[in-house]
Amino acid sequence: VMIMKMAVKIIAGQHPEVATLAGDLRELLGLQREETPLDLMGAAKESAKVPAGQQSQAAKDGRAITFTEILSKLRSAPLDVRGPLAEALRLPYKSSPEDIAAAVPQIHTISQQLAAKNMGKPRSELVGEGKLLGPEAASLSDKDLESLLVTTFEHYLNKMLARVVTPVESFTKPPEQYRHAWAEDLLEKHHVLELWGSKGKRPEATSWDAQRNDWRALNLGVTVLDDTVDIQETAAALAELRALEQEEGRVQASKDPCNIGARSVWLHFETAEERASLPPALGRLCDRLAGLPDALLRLGKAARAAAAAG
Repeated sequence: VMIMKMAVKIIAGQHPEVATLAGDLRELLGLQREETPLDLMGAAKESAKVPAGQQSQAAKDGRAITFTEILSKLRSAPLDVRGPLAEALRLPYKSSPEDIAAAVPQIHTISQQLAAKNMGKPRSELVGEGKLLGPEAASLSDKDLESLLVTTFEHYLNKMLARVVTPVESFTKPPEQYRHAWAEDLLEKHHVLELWGSKGKRPEATSWDAQRNDWRALNLGVTVLDDTVDIQETAAALAELRALEQEEGRVQASKDPCNIGARSVWLHFETAEERASLPPALGRLCDRLAGLPDALLRLGKAARAAAAAG
């Protein structure tokens, strides 16, 4: 998801219309909203860098993770995955895994420093719809506001850490579990090459492609599957979502300041019982879309085999 977010950021930088359309990818992909909180005290004790009393909320509520574990995960993470975490911890983007791991126990201190710095801004820049803190923080005293800022920054820093050190496999299922004939019939070899082929081997975007679809013309590792879902099926799914909104508690508004206005509903379909409980049109869409990763991986494997044989 982090890689996909970076791709959207790159594309949005060149095409402002994409920036207005790009929502939160975790919700769009149905991924877990919150990573498992991590107990940073294991890392703190092992590295002896956090004085007593500076225990983070993650340490109080989450699972234990040692300094050695953090270092191991950071070493296996690509630079563009661990780089944003390094910058958030006030380190250079290309900092070594060792330097990043050593800074992790300082998350609470860094959060305090960030909060103190932001307290110098007018409240109107910190509090309100779409701001760092919601409107409910408007009446807080300066002391309570700063305390809430510390908690907020610490929460985000821990989320960034969790996204780097939590294996994707821990909250996902094998793609082949969702194999679907619709996806296999839909995808072709050129889709794989557009996504994963090197620039020299990607299919060239024709002038017609450029006129029809800006994404293809970017040649940045993006493929497009237009006109793949029947309009009547889409309308039926939209009607089902609107019906779910009428059921109290089914559709949840995001409480994340960076997702103001976003709403989501969990649609579980791992078992036959869960599939049977889904609204029909939404269930069909879930089944089909979940089949795309497996179909892409199969095509990619076949393309690599063909290239090796040739």
